[in-house]
Amino acid sequence: MNDATRDIEMLASAPVLLVASDFDGTLAELAPRPDAVRPNLEALDSLRELGELPRTFTAVISGRALSDLSLHLPDEKDLKLFGSHGGEGSWRLTAMTPEQKSTLVSLTQGSHSLAARFAGSLVEEKPFGVAFHYRSVDRVVLPRLLMEIQKLGEQFPNATRLRGIEVVEFLALEANKGRCLEWLTSHVGASRTVFLGDDTTDESAFAVLRAQDIGIKVGSGETVANRRIADPAAVGVFLRALADARKIAIERGTADQA
Repeated sequence: MNDATRDIEMLASAPVLLVASDFDGTLAELAPRPDAVRPNLEALDSLRELGELPRTFTAVISGRALSDLSLHLPDEKDLKLFGSHGGEGSWRLTAMTPEQKSTLVSLTQGSHSLAARFAGSLVEEKPFGVAFHYRSVDRVVLPRLLMEIQKLGEQFPNATRLRGIEVVEFLALEANKGRCLEWLTSHVGASRTVFLGDDTTDESAFAVLRAQDIGIKVGSGETVANRRIADPAAVGVFLRALADARKIAIERGTADQA
């Protein structure tokens, strides 16, 4: 029995199972523009089936704004959505103070001014922050752009700066996927949790997993996750196998031994 088969059997037999995932780069391939992504249908179908099973909960925790995430994952009543790195959703952080709102306005204005100077830049405005995408920026000028982004962030030391795959995001208040996943695990009473993610912003979620949980890093790069798979297509295959195994475990009454 290989590690993947053993993991699936262990998760499938959990009395209460939580399956949580990032969106971009995990449930969907990365795209040059955030609005151009297309979710992996096998992954979404499997998450939907998992969420319909007894004592099984599913969630997507994304850096996207909740309103944006909902456009890509509509009408998924059994799939809990959390946007802004967990700051929006069924659980959200305290509303921004006037000072935080002012910081966000200034960061957004500064980001747009910077984007106007570097062709290929894309500014994504969010309820609690602003993301500066540079995937399409000329590699020759990229070091200078990154220096300018750093200077912008240094003007607002109380803002949280998150570095992702060819994106830097500034948050006017503190939020991370780890805090959200900890709350969600406790809220549903999960015996076991599996979290899948591809980006550096997913590391906070991997870091809060317990000994009986599984973290799956999608793609390359350093990680504290204890498992790794190749890409969103492999995520679809994994979730399909997990959904099938979970159904069998529940039907046989073996989902009570973890």
